Amino acid sequence: MLNCNVLFKLSGSIAAYKACEVISQLVKWGCQVRVVCTPNTFNFVGASTIEGLTGAPPLSNTFQEGLAMSHIHLEKWSDFTVFCPATANSINKLANGIGDDLVNTLFLAHNFSKKYFLVPAMNSNMWHHPRTKESIEKLRSWGVRIVDPGVGTLACGDIGPGRLAEPEDILQILFNDVSHRRAGKKILITAGGTKERIDGVRTLSNTSTGKTGSDLANHLTALGCKVTFVGAENAVRPRYVNKFLSFSDFESLNRSLSIELQDSYDAVIRCCR
Repeated sequence: MLNCNVLFKLSGSIAAYKACEVISQLVKWGCQVRVVCTPNTFNFVGASTIEGLTGAPPLSNTFQEGLAMSHIHLEKWSDFTVFCPATANSINKLANGIGDDLVNTLFLAHNFSKKYFLVPAMNSNMWHHPRTKESIEKLRSWGVRIVDPGVGTLACGDIGPGRLAEPEDILQILFNDVSHRRAGKKILITAGGTKERIDGVRTLSNTSTGKTGSDLANHLTALGCKVTFVGAENAVRPRYVNKFLSFSDFESLNRSLSIELQDSYDAVIRCCR
């Protein structure tokens, strides 16, 4: 498992429920997760929900008895920070050095040798606002990793950019970064069946779904391995891998393997189910 210490921040956004999915998966990966919330967060997700997911109550009060130095201790404890969802208000406070709550004070104490992932969520007009755009670029220049919002229907009914990135996309970004830094084993997995053309309308194939390979890929990635998954076009696709390649017939599979195996791998796993 990853065995990372993750400082996870939430702000007051309707997208907070999606962030709970990210927290849940991080815990399943073996991470120790401590959650810090802005006061408005609890208008959208309850403290009991967060405690149930992490095993620890969320922190919010900068001057809570016995925790007055948490803005220093938590930063030292964490391996990396995830701020998800980050509202326009929170983003602009970070960029302007405003430390009026525990979330922002923690950022002022942040050690930039550690990764800081910022996952925005807001209305499209807020995302396009000149102040927000300026703040995003300023934070990016400081080394903050911005996970760009998605485009679609927003909570207010508008359609455009501003949706919180999907949990699986956020997790993939976190996984890629953490597994790269941990320099785990490099593993190549193939899964799924080829389709060999008989004539213009028929093909010869098998019933392999690629599920075994997909499950292995997810598990090995969770252990910190850097996994390349070479899967058939209709194979079950793993959620978290470093690289995904697709094949249809033997020729395309052979071509992909000929290129990939020029690199050095610690193990190659060929799955036939």
